[in-house]
Amino acid sequence: MRILLVGPRESGKLKIANYLEKTNAQPLKKVANIMYYRRTILVPDSYLESPWMHKHVIALQQTASCGIFLQPVTAKRHSYPPNFAKVFRIPIYGIVTYHKFYEESALQQAKA
Repeated sequence: MRILLVGPRESGKLKIANYLEKTNAQPLKKVANIMYYRRTILVPDSYLESPWMHKHVIALQQTASCGIFLQPVTAKRHSYPPNFAKVFRIPIYGIVTYHKFYEESALQQAKA
């Protein structure tokens, strides 16, 4: 079982991947390529930011059993195109991420 992790910059993809891979001794490092690990497929944020790369993210569902789309609570813009999750044939779960070190102004903007 592999989980496809997709999200914008600062959404917590690497933290979740480290947790799922149980790599506390040697944490995974951020790279610019799609990384296949034993339990996860980590998609760099640049693939989500470039519309012409969306087809590559969609193709990754062939090797994943489910997908997790992450969205930071303080995001200032939409990270995913409309109905993007509906394109996938695997179950897709959405998670809103929160970091305890966010500034109060960022949290107020997220509530608006």
